[in-house]
Amino acid sequence: MENNWHNCTMHNCNRPVFCLTLCRGCFRGWSVRCNIPLCHRPSFCKQACLYHYRRKELPPPTLCTTNGCEKVAYIGRCFKCYTSTTCLQCNRISFARNLCQQHYMVAYRQNRQNRQNRQNRQKE
Repeated sequence: MENNWHNCTMHNCNRPVFCLTLCRGCFRGWSVRCNIPLCHRPSFCKQACLYHYRRKELPPPTLCTTNGCEKVAYIGRCFKCYTSTTCLQCNRISFARNLCQQHYMVAYRQNRQNRQNRQNRQKE
C-alpha cells in the first residue's frame, strides 16, 4: 500500500501519524526503551522489550513525572501529560490552536467579525 502524507512513514505501516511522521506504535518503539537495567531494546509492552516480556521479567511500572499525576508513564510522562500543551497567552491547558477556550473564542469572534466586515465592504 502506498503511504500518504498523513500515514506513518515506517515500512508496511499505514496507521495515522501521531508525531514526527510516525504513528503512536512506531513512535513508541522508536523513542521508548526497555525498563530493565542494561537493556537497550525498544519497549514492546508494559515497559519491557519483547525478549523480557516473553520471559515474564516485567519491571515495576514507572509512573508519570508530572506533579499530581499517578498514571503509568508512556514516554517519561503519561500520554495525556505528554500530549497536553498550554495556552500561548496564559498558563491554562490548550483547547484549540494552542489557545485556551477563553482566548480561542475571543480570536474566533474577532476573525468572524473581520470576515463579515470584509464581505459587507465587497457587497457595497
